[in-house]
Amino acid sequence: MNLILGIVVGAAVGWAAFRLLRMNTGQGIGVSLAIGVFGGGMGVQFAPMVAAPVADGQLNVFALVIAAAVASALLVITSMISSRRGG
Repeated sequence: MNLILGIVVGAAVGWAAFRLLRMNTGQGIGVSLAIGVFGGGMGVQFAPMVAAPVADGQLNVFALVIAAAVASALLVITSMISSRRGG
């Protein structure tokens, strides 16, 4: 359940980065959503390394916060790389 919610959180972060913050505008909303989804999924998987693991099926809010942070970091990094390339 946390993985699905992490992917949704990542997609929301990707959408917000594209629409509200105007990040990755040269690459399009699809790329921003894909990066957000990847970062959200990765963040949920790495969350147990940082905090105490939670039993399967239970909602872990901290994992969702980590998912949003990882998705945001990936979006910032790709935006910086894209702007550096001139795209």
